[in-house]
Amino acid sequence: MKNPAFFLITSLFWSSWTTALAVVPGDLGGRIETEVDGKSMTLPLLKTDINADLQGDLALVTVTQTFANPLNQAVHAAYLFPLNENAAVNAMTLDVGGERIQAKIQRIEEARATFEKAKGQGRSAALLSQHRPNMFTQDIANLMPGLPVKVTLQYVQTVPRLDGAYELVIPLVVGPRYQPQGAGVAPDEPMLPGGVHHWNAQTGTSGGAAAAHSQTAYGQWEVEQLPAYPPVFELNVPEQIDPERVGLTVHLNAGMAIAAIDSRTHPITTGILENGRAEVRLANGRTLDNRDFVLRYTLAGTRTQAGLLAYRDARGGFFSLLLEPPQAPAETDITPREMVFVLDCSGSMSGLPIETSKTFMRIALRRLRSTDSFRIIRFSDAATEFSAQPLPATPGNIQAGLHYIDALNGEGGTEMSAGIRQALALPVPAGSLRIVTFLTDGYIGNEAEILALISTHLGNARLYAFGAGAGVNRYLLSEMGRVGRGFTR
Repeated sequence: MKNPAFFLITSLFWSSWTTALAVVPGDLGGRIETEVDGKSMTLPLLKTDINADLQGDLALVTVTQTFANPLNQAVHAAYLFPLNENAAVNAMTLDVGGERIQAKIQRIEEARATFEKAKGQGRSAALLSQHRPNMFTQDIANLMPGLPVKVTLQYVQTVPRLDGAYELVIPLVVGPRYQPQGAGVAPDEPMLPGGVHHWNAQTGTSGGAAAAHSQTAYGQWEVEQLPAYPPVFELNVPEQIDPERVGLTVHLNAGMAIAAIDSRTHPITTGILENGRAEVRLANGRTLDNRDFVLRYTLAGTRTQAGLLAYRDARGGFFSLLLEPPQAPAETDITPREMVFVLDCSGSMSGLPIETSKTFMRIALRRLRSTDSFRIIRFSDAATEFSAQPLPATPGNIQAGLHYIDALNGEGGTEMSAGIRQALALPVPAGSLRIVTFLTDGYIGNEAEILALISTHLGNARLYAFGAGAGVNRYLLSEMGRVGRGFTR
């Protein structure tokens, strides 16, 4: 697990306050509610502006959120908001009434202590905390009456190439997270109406925070809980976002010619310029679904292209070289493959998961090239294989493989290590590239052992992990794809 990140801002605005707060994220960026004289009211998030600058396969994203405090006294504000799980936060600023203050990074304990001290002295301060790879909280102490407050966050993220297209994902919504009964919530914790935890204005904390790294046992399973963050209950996320309160602009410098740009999540307007540049904005006057923004673009060309991006600052010069393969390579350019299919047939795969794997296999076997060979391995308590050696992808062998797949069922334990050893044990046929396709729900408790096994025995092979079923262990699947130099679906 990544270490939590903490940014701290303080400024010299003095006041005193005695309000109580609760966090109730709703639409984009969250909603802040405060309790004054026993009555609950909302502090509005006036505007969110997002600017993404893409250079090659890297994106610099700037998020600016503007708040207002309509009360006649200062309050403490806290809200929950999402970031891309691969984002690296590198800057944060706080603008209070026109005065701009730059954040600085401190160690966890030091940052929290400095924030609490400034808050207790009545100074405006902000604390950014990372609690999950894709979830942050923003605390603002002494949100002054009548003064607009702008919080600007800047982060860098990679733009992966998936299925021939580059995909930029900008999270706009934090979905509700289920908390098991009794996990991290004190039974006598005070609650505001609607099931929202009471926020102590004197301490800036909720009444029943969970201890870091505590564990709850469920039969033979252990669930590790992450450090606590301001709790959120009974989220009522609207289906649409007010377009007047959201601005999103993407500036793209792909380094080579762009073939197409589209978003299946939001209406956009696109201007494709010369030299691989484009500008994308949210379409004016259109209803916006309250979901994460996803932008996909493909690069033009029938042959391998190269793009060079250069940058210079006080530290020196930097460059990035991009090599873009053609969308549809010629058959003669494709190396013969040894396709190794590994199917999890344990008890947890019974029903929908195993049927999903079978459907995948029927399509995959029928799409093998005549130059390919294939193997099929099933594992539960142990691993067994369809054939002793790789089989050429002839129509007869493929039909025999389909019959073998149809007879598989889900039962027994999940000895995943046996399946990995079986897949990687045999020597690779001469002139072939071994591609291991792993189909599983990933529900095991020895993830570290499995990843180490792949790293040790992979050789020159590639491993692709596919999740089967309605719910899968995405952490394990993602790491299997990363360690296996493949990808995950």
